[in-house]
Order: sequence, then structure tokens, then C-alpha cells
Amino acid sequence: MVKNGQPYESTAAVLHQIVNERMHTNRAVLRGEAIRKLGSPFPGKNFAALYNTLPIYYPSEMWTCPTDEGEVVLCWMLPITAAEWQFLSEKGWSKFESLLDQAPFDLFDLDRPSLL
Repeated sequence: MVKNGQPYESTAAVLHQIVNERMHTNRAVLRGEAIRKLGSPFPGKNFAALYNTLPIYYPSEMWTCPTDEGEVVLCWMLPITAAEWQFLSEKGWSKFESLLDQAPFDLFDLDRPSLL
């Protein structure tokens, strides 16, 4: 998700690549996982990875989607900076999410500063 008025031309391609990769490996995207590739998911922006967390801005009843094979838990893929990725790698996702909870700015904003 991105802030209104900030569509980014590579967003669909980035998501498509992640979906294809996960389908081929039969591996789910997990809460607390950061997906990092070479380069930035959004060229020209200060992001190094996509962090996966609960879609907290939506009501909790929208966090899952029923399917014939069971419930699918939806996630929010938040772009994070290299410094944020490093913090996450060293301190873990629980401490990183504490930083997210205290963010003094809109996390959807692709022009946002780093949390660190």
C-alpha cells in the first residue's frame, strides 16, 4: 500500500516477482519477514526491502481471507530502508514493530524518512 497520489510504476512488477517466486518455492510470505533483492524495490526511493506485517490500518476481520483450503492471512508489505532492515536483522521483528508503532509519520508515504 502506498499513500494516495503516490502510485509507483514498479509496484505491480515487484509484487508479481514475489508471487511467482513464492509459488515456485511453495513458501508463504511470513509476518516479520523482510524480502530483500539487489537494488531498491522502488528505484529512486530510499528503500532496500519489503517488510511483511499485519494490515493494522484495517479492521482485524479483514486480516484473513477464507478459501476452500482454509484461511489465508493477508499481509502488508511495507517498504523499509537499509538501516531499518539492519535493525530488523539484528534486533528481530518484535522490536522492529515497536518502532513502527511509534512512527511519527505516515508509513505509507514513499517519501518518508527512515525510522532510525
